[in-house]
Formats: sequence, C-alpha cells, structure tokens
Amino acid sequence: IPFFVEMPNKKKGKPGLSDHPHSTSSSGSFMAEPFDGCEGTSDPAQNENSLASNIKNIYALRQKLATDMANLTSKVEILKECAEKMGTRIAEAAHMISSIEDRDRQRDGHLSEINKELESALARVNDLENWSRRNNVRVVGFLEGVENGNPIHFLSTTIPELLGLGADAVLDIERVHRTLVLRPLADQRPRAFVVKLLRFLMREKILRAARDKGAVKWRDNVLHFFPDLSQELQQQRQGFAEVRKQLRAKGLKYSMFYPAVLKVTANGATSTFNTPGEAEALLTQLG
Repeated sequence: IPFFVEMPNKKKGKPGLSDHPHSTSSSGSFMAEPFDGCEGTSDPAQNENSLASNIKNIYALRQKLATDMANLTSKVEILKECAEKMGTRIAEAAHMISSIEDRDRQRDGHLSEINKELESALARVNDLENWSRRNNVRVVGFLEGVENGNPIHFLSTTIPELLGLGADAVLDIERVHRTLVLRPLADQRPRAFVVKLLRFLMREKILRAARDKGAVKWRDNVLHFFPDLSQELQQQRQGFAEVRKQLRAKGLKYSMFYPAVLKVTANGATSTFNTPGEAEALLTQLG
C-alpha cells in the first residue's frame, strides 16, 4: 500500500529549493510523494488489486487456521475420550486386583487352616500307627535262614535263653516276619525280625532285659532289640542320637519315652526334653 507524505510549501528566496526533483506544482506547493520504506505504486487500480489479494490471502489463512483448530479440537476430544476410557479401565483393573488380593488373603487363611488340620490328622494317623505296633519288637542280628521256616518257634526258645528270662518264660508270640525288603546277599546285613507279641508287658520285659544286659550275642553275632516304631517317629528319635552319644560319654543316665521324649538324670535331678536343642542346652551347662 503506498504511503504518502505531504511536503511543506516552497518559500521564496530560499536557495536550492527550486532544484527539488518533485517540485512541479504551479500553486507553489509540493505534491505528496511515496514513502521510500514501503513498496507500492502510484496506480490506484493496482493498489486495490494488491489489497484485495492480501485480504483474500488473510481470509484463506484464517479459514485454514479455523479448519486446523477444528481438527485439533476434534483430536483433543478423541484423546479426552480415550483418557476417560483408560481411566475407567484402570479403575476396573484396580477393583479386580483388589478383589483378587482379598480372595488370595481368604485363600491363604483357608490354606493355613487346612494345613493345620492336615498336620493334626497326620499326627493322629502316626500315633495310631505306633499304637498298632505297641506290642512289637524288632530284633536285629540273626542271620538269614536260621529260623528254618518256623520263626515263632525259633524266637520263642532263643530269646528267653539269650536274655535270661527263665526257662518258664512264655513270650506268647502272635506273628513274626522279616522286614519287607529284598532278601540280602550272603555278605550283606541280614533283615530284622519284627515280632508281634500278645502282651505289652512281655514286650517291655524283653526290651528292659536287653537294655540291662547290654551286649547280647548269638553265635558271635551281636543282637539288638528295638521297639517297632513308624518311620516318622524313628526320625524324630534319631534327632537325639548325638545328644545320647554325649550323655554316654559323660556317664549320665538317660532313657527315651514315647513318642520322642528324652529323660536325663544329672546331679541327682531328672529332666525331660522334647527337642535335641533343649538337651544340648543341658549339656552346655554341665560342661
């Protein structure tokens, strides 16, 4: 758009003003001239076309900006909707996780109760198994085949003689069998006899006599007499093996009671222990 500046009137007598290149007015004033700092022409039609073109471009740019803004607004709305859906799904997921955690806690509680009941049931089963064996004695050391097919007769005559029970002692053996494993080879350890007696008192008498006698030998073979216990109870009692060894080394008197209770007499006082750790504490005190 052309920019015009009105020049002052020409004063008479001023030297050099008559030489101005644009002083063409006959009335003695200068004509407005275009400003040198802006582009433009002196043609009004061309200026109007240029102004219209600029306005058209501005309008087109405005329309484009409006369209872009509308698209941006639409995309923002889509993102907002997606964010809301995501928030809803996150809330649902958090609720589901909370529900699962609650169920897990309940399940853990149920499992803990079930484990306690199972342990109690297994303890009762183990106790019943040991009670069913309460009249049994295990005899280790007899060679394979010495019973000649009649173990009841062989043991009924041999055990009283070896333990000094007397010739009139009647064992009242109900049943005898070797332990249920494969028959060993000649150079392997023989299987033990499992002797089921009719009377519990006779079982206690046999075990007491074997304990009092110490080493029991038969044909240069050392015999051992043990109560017939379940595998679980044997493992519990085996935990006291090291403690019993130390007690024997110190010359202290001890005995095992059912199910796995160690009774120790030291310095005239008798103590009972349910775990090997308790007994080891006593040994530490005794030095």
